This record gives sequence, structure tokens and C-alpha cells, in this order.
Amino acid sequence: SIVLLFLIGGLLINHPPANARATSQADLGPIAEMSSDQLFAQVSPGVVKIYSLNESGKTRGFGSGFFVDDDGLIATNYHVVEGATGLIVESNSGRRVPVHRIVGVDPTGDLALLKVEQRPAVVLKLAESRLAAVGSQVYAIGSPVGLKNSISPGLISGHRDELLAGITMLQTSAP
Repeated sequence: SIVLLFLIGGLLINHPPANARATSQADLGPIAEMSSDQLFAQVSPGVVKIYSLNESGKTRGFGSGFFVDDDGLIATNYHVVEGATGLIVESNSGRRVPVHRIVGVDPTGDLALLKVEQRPAVVLKLAESRLAAVGSQVYAIGSPVGLKNSISPGLISGHRDELLAGITMLQTSAP
């Protein structure tokens, strides 16, 4: 089976696209039948680049995130928002909007939820609680070092229990 991972900073979150819901009601079809370019075309409009701003309004860093509902809720990493005095979200189409508010954070799990006043083109649902099997084909989509919507293939190479946070991380060979 093939699993899709969305790269949010250094964190990989397991997302089976068969459960992804496109706002436009596009049919994602069976994941195993999609090529990587078809998968990217269907899913990448739900992935955003996040600009973290300093007190002068200048960019101090970048991150990635993805829409998790129709009302503009975005999941990202806590380290992307930590210490920022402002945040800007850039959609796949290039439209930039300010983050309306930070809805919630989990510093230990390195997660944050942001709210923007924008309806997403595509909404990506969070995965079920079962983990992808070691050896599963995966793809990471994100904005590493500020590069918008890059895709990288890989494999789930292990499950790693993070005892302090009480979560299981997915180790992957996707760069």
C-alpha cells in the first residue's frame, strides 16, 4: 500500500489520501492506482507555505502546513510559530493571507493549529490512528528550507516511540 506523508517542518504525519476530502469534491480514487504526479496534483493544493515574521515584519523562517477543514484551519509545527510576532500563509496558487489567530499549540508534540480567513482548495483529513507499516511507500509534500510544495518519495523505515511526548513518530527515508 502507498501512504502519503505531509512534511511539516521536521515532523511527518501519516495521511492516507483515500480519506482526504477535496473541497471541490474531486475524486481521489484508490491511492495504489495513482502515480506520484497524479497524487501531487490532487493533494498539493491543500499544502501551504508558512512565513514566520519577526517584530519588524521581516521573514525569520519558513514552514509547511496543510488545511484540515473547510473553515481555514491549518496544521503545522509548533517550532514554526514559536517566537513569531506574525505569520503569513501562502497557498499553492501563490495567494498570501495573514494568520488570523493561533488556535492551539502542543510544544511537546511540536504541533500547532492556525486559523486563516481563506477557504481552501483542498482539505486533507487526518489519518486514522493505525500506523503505516514499516516498508510502506510514502511521499512527503512540504516547503523545506522555503521551497514551496516539494515532493519526495521514500519508505516508512521504522516506528519510534517518543516517551516524553507519549507519541509514536514515523521514521522515513523521504528526504
